[in-house]
Amino acid sequence: MPREYIAFLAKLANVPVTPAGGHDEDIVPLPATARPAILYYTDLALATVSVRKSLDGGLTWSSPGAGGSAGELNASSDRQWIAYDFVGSVQNMYEMDHELVSEDIRFASSTNDSPWVTTSGITDPVLLLNTVPNTNPGPVFVNHTNHTVYGIFTSSIPTTNANRPPFGKLPDVWVAAGAGATGAGNPPGPFTDYPVFKGVIDSPTTPAPPAGSTTYGTNAANDFPGGDVDSAGNVYAVWAMNNARTNQYAVWFAASHDGGKNFYGPFQVSSGPGSAEMPWIAAGDNGRVDIVFYQSNDLGDPNTSNLRWNVIFAQSLNGNAREPVFTVSQASDHITHFGPICNLGLLCSSGTRVLLDFFEVAIGPDGLANIAYADTGNANSPSHVTYARQTSGPLALNNPVIRTCVPLPDLIVSNLTASNSQAPQGSKIPITATIKNQGEANAGASSTTFVLDGKTTIGTVPTSALAVGASTSVVLNWDTANVKKGNHTITAAADGQNQVAESNENNNTSSSISIFIQGNKTR
Repeated sequence: MPREYIAFLAKLANVPVTPAGGHDEDIVPLPATARPAILYYTDLALATVSVRKSLDGGLTWSSPGAGGSAGELNASSDRQWIAYDFVGSVQNMYEMDHELVSEDIRFASSTNDSPWVTTSGITDPVLLLNTVPNTNPGPVFVNHTNHTVYGIFTSSIPTTNANRPPFGKLPDVWVAAGAGATGAGNPPGPFTDYPVFKGVIDSPTTPAPPAGSTTYGTNAANDFPGGDVDSAGNVYAVWAMNNARTNQYAVWFAASHDGGKNFYGPFQVSSGPGSAEMPWIAAGDNGRVDIVFYQSNDLGDPNTSNLRWNVIFAQSLNGNAREPVFTVSQASDHITHFGPICNLGLLCSSGTRVLLDFFEVAIGPDGLANIAYADTGNANSPSHVTYARQTSGPLALNNPVIRTCVPLPDLIVSNLTASNSQAPQGSKIPITATIKNQGEANAGASSTTFVLDGKTTIGTVPTSALAVGASTSVVLNWDTANVKKGNHTITAAADGQNQVAESNENNNTSSSISIFIQGNKTR
């Protein structure tokens, strides 16, 4: 379940926060083998960040720590995010925000509900010079293998601050990376800042440029940057920024294969004549990422124009590649908002922030995407949070730890045969795989992959859609012209290119069959 959706439920449960919160909230469920999961909830009160904990799935809440000692942290805060990590049986909670006045990026930690300790996440000399007074923090997230703590944020530079004092545009995207906490009383870090993307700035307005030649500056804070790390340690960042020529907004993506030090990209995820804003990302297994954002195909400045918006879902199965590929689809079944989506925070005019700033995707333990978004598009209901769940397509996890509650297909190879168990080198041998859908939902079209000796793909055959309980046969004519003589094994894998989300992704490959290839005799 997405964190912000749980946060909405938490508000309904009237989480006790004193002083009264400012309603910038975040919530994290800890991994659990049994329900209910333990929940941590934060609320921004400006004078402090309030932390509450629930042991009963959100029914009751209390301040964590002895005597509630871990219930408050970081006075003068804004835009707080939280994450968890376990080092053996030791539980570390992490928080990231920026200080309200200086806008320093800060990280805090609490080990086993000990009092929070805080450190700065800005150490780069360029950032120390440039960021005051404008940063915009995205989420804090953790590599659960090496326990590195990350935070994504955007920053201004002196030129943009001078163009629109005191809060200029934020053209740069950064990631801060540091070691996890080493025990109670020890903050995470120290942190090192790495650039993800550095944008352009506005053209000078004095003297005025010729008519029709205005160049807009890149602003990467629309409204938060997003970030996550996959199971293999690849670090990802997403953000929305305006086109420097048209001022339309698009969602961009970058990936790091060395722990956040260097990034490939950026790659544009959204498309169309209009704008895309407010992205969020969740990373699963190696290279698998889910991204959501609001998309409008209408032209116009999203800060001020009345545009029609939908919720879009983008997925990549090779986000760790040099050239990642995204499959993009619409997740909402109706226009979810009509009007502006202002990205200027407290500087927005009245009525342009009705969606607020929180819009997230999370990957469930079944590998499916879960989306929570603000919905104002139904004239018959007030503004509300809508929850959407992925029902088809590839999973973000290769080996889901639990079976999904959504009925899914399950493709297997029920039989694998060859026309001959031995044949002369250079002959073509028909190999037939019977593909069956033994799941609880219809399966879309897929592909069956045939593999030689457990390592070489010798063919991929398109496979038709299958209803529940249905089977089909696919045939590969194996050309043995370049195959060494001797005994060889063949296996087949249903859904060999991971085109279908299945209830069981671990039973696609068949048992092997043996074929002996005879050498050609010459006189």
